[in-house]
Amino acid sequence: MRIYRSLAAAAALVFTAGAALAAPLSAFPVTAAAEESTIVETDDGLTFAVYSDHAEVTKCTANYVPVEVPEEVSGVPVTALAEGAFSYSNASSIVLPEAVSSIAKNAVVAGTVREITFGDPNCVFPDGPEAIYTDIEEIPSTGEQICRYNGTIIGASGSTAESYAERYGYSFKAIGAEEEPYTEVTEDIFTFYVFSDRAELAKIAFKTDNLNGSAEIPDQVEGLPVTAVRSNAAGGSGLAEITVPATVERIDRDAFGPSPSLTKLTLLSPDHQIYDSGSTICRSKVGSKGSLVWNSTYEGVIQGYSGSTAQKYAERYGYSFEVIYSLGDVDGDGRIDSSDASAVLVEYAAVQTGSAPTVDKSFGDVNGDGFIDSSDASDILQYYSFTQTGGTDSISEFLGQ
Repeated sequence: MRIYRSLAAAAALVFTAGAALAAPLSAFPVTAAAEESTIVETDDGLTFAVYSDHAEVTKCTANYVPVEVPEEVSGVPVTALAEGAFSYSNASSIVLPEAVSSIAKNAVVAGTVREITFGDPNCVFPDGPEAIYTDIEEIPSTGEQICRYNGTIIGASGSTAESYAERYGYSFKAIGAEEEPYTEVTEDIFTFYVFSDRAELAKIAFKTDNLNGSAEIPDQVEGLPVTAVRSNAAGGSGLAEITVPATVERIDRDAFGPSPSLTKLTLLSPDHQIYDSGSTICRSKVGSKGSLVWNSTYEGVIQGYSGSTAQKYAERYGYSFEVIYSLGDVDGDGRIDSSDASAVLVEYAAVQTGSAPTVDKSFGDVNGDGFIDSSDASDILQYYSFTQTGGTDSISEFLGQ
């Protein structure tokens, strides 16, 4: 253990980044008297600023090993992570004791830290996501920059750590929570985690025979619906085209990226919950303003329904989007209902007055007589009524085609 003396301010001077270099130090009021601290370096790579009644972690040099912050140093409790405490640290995980009751902005900026455990259920976090992050994503549609954390925050259920994770979309695990049991099932190139009531796609294997080929993710495994595509499931699969069934409710971050070969991703639900990051579907990540700031690139196309979450996602990240149309679903929203019948009637009236057709005949001419007219609208309404009472046949089957 090495001990040094230094003079540290007990309370920071408040100033903006732009004014810091221009104004003299005397221009800023000192809000509290300076207090002498002792700098203590421990053999496990941690550096502390030790004051008369508490200590703060100021630096970590540990490389690719778990780091456990002690309850106390030099006889005083360790109560905080100072700004930059784990900045660019190579620790693999961090465990904080109950004594650590606050962390500063930029306390943990580390790509290698996959888990952070908080012992204090009431630990104070600064406003904003900058306390913990691994990188910063720039959103093309708005230019905004969003902090991302690739790891998991661990804490007590109902704790401030949980609230912080939920607020910024970070993964959270409650201390003592039991893992939901599952079995691993492989079918062809797909590996699933099968739970009691559902299955989740865990991985699409790379196979030379499938390179630049296409695949449809099954909608069922062992009689259970496939409801999620997990992180890193399809990145590096080598496939060019992938279809995601309508049973999938959740698509996790990096589920389809980076995937250099992907050119078309078809999403068959209007309501997939797609993790809000360009890396969820991408071919590569490109740094734009330094090593931490990046955005994703995807030169392929996303296919989905009009007004769907897939379309909103594509627009947010500047990706190409194509609407899926099908027989009877003339507005491409993934549903056959009264709005499609109305669109057919509007089309019929417009064509009767000499206007150019706007509805594709192959989707609007449901009875196959070569015209889009009121009879097609009537058939669509009848089919809609059929599905509303539990009918599951396709519109072609319903109409006897």
